[in-house]
This record gives sequence, C-alpha cells and structure tokens, in this order.
Amino acid sequence: MPQWLLVGVLLGLACSLAVAVLFVAANRLFPTTPREYGESGERRRRVEIREYLDAIGEQYAENHFVEGQHVAFYLPERDVAITFDAGAFYRIERSGTHAVLVEHEMPGAQLGHRLPFEVPEVEFGPDPESTPGPDPTAAA
Repeated sequence: MPQWLLVGVLLGLACSLAVAVLFVAANRLFPTTPREYGESGERRRRVEIREYLDAIGEQYAENHFVEGQHVAFYLPERDVAITFDAGAFYRIERSGTHAVLVEHEMPGAQLGHRLPFEVPEVEFGPDPESTPGPDPTAAA
C-alpha cells in the first residue's frame, strides 16, 4: 500500500474522530433545553368544542359510549355523537345516531356547520376589532 494512501486514510479517520468528539463535548457542555409544547390538537379542540356547545346552550356528555364506540361528545337530546375517530364515525353512522366527524385541525366554532340541526349564531372568541394586533405598517 502506498505511503500517501495510508497517511490519507489515517488523517481522515483522525479528523472524523476529532469532529465526533467535538459534537459529544458540545452536546454535554451545551445541552438542548427541553421544548415546551402546547396542548395537543385533540385536547385543544375538545376545549373549543366544549366552549362552543356551552355557548349555544346544548347539553352534552363527554367521553361517552355510543353504539359500543367511544366518542368525544354526545348530545343526548339530539342523539348526535361527535368523534375524532373515523372508524367510530362510520360504525355509529350505520346506527340511528347521527355521527359528526371532527378533524383535529378544525376550530371548535366550525362545528355548528356540521351539526344536523339549526344552531343559533353566537359570538365566539375575542372581537377581532377590539383586540389590538401588530401594526401592519410597522411590521413592513
């Protein structure tokens, strides 16, 4: 084996080892701070749906079983099941109960459009005109 090839391989291994040691040392000296994640999507949606159902004056049961399926909300007076689970939605839909499938990304205030009955118009959330926001001129 030529001398230059052996020196090149050894030099490459030494540099790779030095970089690996540098990364390990930096990780120990400057550990990453644990990130604080906000509420999960489903938990946040449950809060929004709960607030919306309270705002429209609808009685509900949370974490209820309907047709053997676990649902997030059940409206007993209207026989409506609200679920995040697509499988439960299809199984409940085959029964006499009206099922509503809610995606984790859907804001709770949009639930009224999916309910099988008329819901009153309610003011939901802060008034956008009274809430001070960033000045678009200053932001530009």
